[in-house]
Amino acid sequence: LLNNGYDSLVKEDEGSFVFDGYWGSLDYQLYNEDLFEKVKKFEKIQYNSFESLGLDYNLDFGRPSTWFDGSVPYRFSDHDPLVTTVKL
Repeated sequence: LLNNGYDSLVKEDEGSFVFDGYWGSLDYQLYNEDLFEKVKKFEKIQYNSFESLGLDYNLDFGRPSTWFDGSVPYRFSDHDPLVTTVKL
């Protein structure tokens, strides 16, 4: 796609998750020249991708259930979501 007129709003050096010491990006938003003119705002919302394992949102790897607090909004994902505002 990148060789056919599309580009990414996410830069190569911006990670959206960390797992087992590695970081990368799970989410991509691609655009072409016509769509880019309509993009009004783009942001990566950093919720918790770089949080300590002690604050993790799930029970993987034998974490005790007392660590999990599903009532806080920042524990709903293990990566940072992308939000784009487009005026059509």
